[in-house]
Parts: sequence; structure tokens; C-alpha cells
Amino acid sequence: MKFPRPNNKTTQVRSSGARESIELVMQLIREHSHQVDDAAHSIGPKKSFASKCKAVWDFAYKILSINPQKENIIKSPARVWQDRSKSPGESIETSLVFVGSLLHRLNVPFKIRLAAYEKNQDFRNAYIVAGTGNDFIVLDLTSGKYNFEHPGAIRTKDISF
Repeated sequence: MKFPRPNNKTTQVRSSGARESIELVMQLIREHSHQVDDAAHSIGPKKSFASKCKAVWDFAYKILSINPQKENIIKSPARVWQDRSKSPGESIETSLVFVGSLLHRLNVPFKIRLAAYEKNQDFRNAYIVAGTGNDFIVLDLTSGKYNFEHPGAIRTKDISF
């Protein structure tokens, strides 16, 4: 599988909240999704919706380990691929760019769901929900389970790509 050589930039996020971070994630997906073209082709653009989602999940879960403490650093897919064996874990935002880029190149509609688990708490998790309406699949790499949504979210907000 080939990824282009990454530039030596990472994006340091300085925002006033989750909404601004997610807007930047969406921008980075639009700008860098071409970096996953070879991977998306390997996953198989002619597969069914569910098969594509499962293949994206399996590939991303194998490549990425999530480190929730690694806030405010977002890497491009090419940088993730280059750093995959030496990285101590990626930010949730980086996982969103990686998974979102794959889904975008496979023409799978998705949104990013923000979730808060305690009253008066800011959003603490963000993950991809692929599909539309009631036909959706959760791709939350922090859960460690395919199509699993952490129970107990008091508040969620969906942002469509």
C-alpha cells in the first residue's frame, strides 16, 4: 500500500471549543483525503456500505492507537502512515481525519458525532457515524469495538461532512 510522502507539518489546534476543532478536521479531510487513495482502492470501492465500513474500521484500528491525552495535534493520513510504528498514539482529531478521509474517498456519507457524558461537561469524545438516517454504523476507535457507541451520553451533536 502506498501513501505519499508527508510534508513535515502537523497542525496544532488552537480553538475555543469542540466545534472549531471539528471544522478544522473537516477542512483537513477535504484537503488531504487524496492521500488515502491507494488504501481506499485496496479496501474496495465496489463493496457494500457495511463491507466498506467494516474494512475501514479494521484498517484504521490496526494502524492507529488513540491517545486521548494527545490533544490539539492533528496529523494528515500520510503522516500517520509514516509514523505508525513509532507513534505513542494519535489524537482523536487525527483518527477523525484518517477515517473520514477513507470514507470520503469511498463515497460513504458520514458525520462526526460529539458526545458529552456528564452534566455541564463539554464534549469529551468525537467519532464517525457513517451512513444516513437510521441506517448508520459507528466508527469510534476509542471504544475498541466495531459499530459500538459508548452508552450514557447525556448530550450529542452531529456535524455532517
